Amino acid sequence: MALFNYTKPGPGVEKNAGYSVNRFALYFQLLGRKFWDVCLLSLTVMLFTVPYLAASYGIYKLLGGTAVAAAGLHLRLAVSGLPFMLYGPVLSAGFKIARDFARQEPVFLFSDFWDTFRGNLVQPTVISALVYFFSVALTYALPSYFLSPGVGVYLFFPLCLLAAVVILFIQFYAYTMAVCMQLSLREILKNSLIFSFLCFLYNALLLLVLLALLALVIVMVYLGFSYPVVFGFMVILAVCFLPGFYLFTVSFVTHPLLQRYVVEPYYQAHPQQTAAALQKREEGQPQPKEQPEYVYYNGRMVHRSVVEKESVFDDTRREVRRSDHGDA
Repeated sequence: MALFNYTKPGPGVEKNAGYSVNRFALYFQLLGRKFWDVCLLSLTVMLFTVPYLAASYGIYKLLGGTAVAAAGLHLRLAVSGLPFMLYGPVLSAGFKIARDFARQEPVFLFSDFWDTFRGNLVQPTVISALVYFFSVALTYALPSYFLSPGVGVYLFFPLCLLAAVVILFIQFYAYTMAVCMQLSLREILKNSLIFSFLCFLYNALLLLVLLALLALVIVMVYLGFSYPVVFGFMVILAVCFLPGFYLFTVSFVTHPLLQRYVVEPYYQAHPQQTAAALQKREEGQPQPKEQPEYVYYNGRMVHRSVVEKESVFDDTRREVRRSDHGDA
């Protein structure tokens, strides 16, 4: 008598029963599973960032001794950073890959990144240009209003600070919508502005994560002056992990929000465009029968084109005869 009977079927799994986990735990599970992919995404983003950094450094060196440099460091840095007005396609490609990580979809990282980069140039570039323009303006306005007495520090400084936060929140959604949804630029900016207020708690959580990363980098730079090993570790962390970590974290938080407030309402309003409706439509259409190349015609085997040609001429003759009888 066997102690264990492996051929006897077990109780099985109940229908619709599955393993579920909360979003907080799922985030760390995915981050652990995708850790090396996140690092590769960081390296890919930094690889595409090198030409922008080189162009900015070249402009900065060329401006030395010119009127722009004499006008002040702020203006020189603003002009030197002009190449980053075209940085949008890099961010949009990074958000696209990070979104696929968050959705647990298979990714061919570099090829998908490159295809997204070259296939989405216009809208992400316009978004990055607008973000750069307002960012430069705010970096000048914030310290100016903070140091100004009276209404400047109590009214204009908080308004500029709010504008800076809103611009940051807009970027959480704009680049993803630009590459993953068929929307106009106006709709992308409008929806991103709405999301910056509608999902304020989620955006504030992401802001806290960014502030924590910024604080970590500042501390490591400060310690790097005394301990070069710490500075080297900070450089490796900034190049190999932090960009991908930022993109993955933002995409993990914002993807369900876009799904809930943009994708699902659209398909509820257009049920005929859902995948299930399209599949039913394709299954309901009769498949065309394969036509033989040769057929019997007047007792002999001829090519189908001959029969079709004869039928065309016959139809033409009938039409001519019908018109003649009608005229008569």
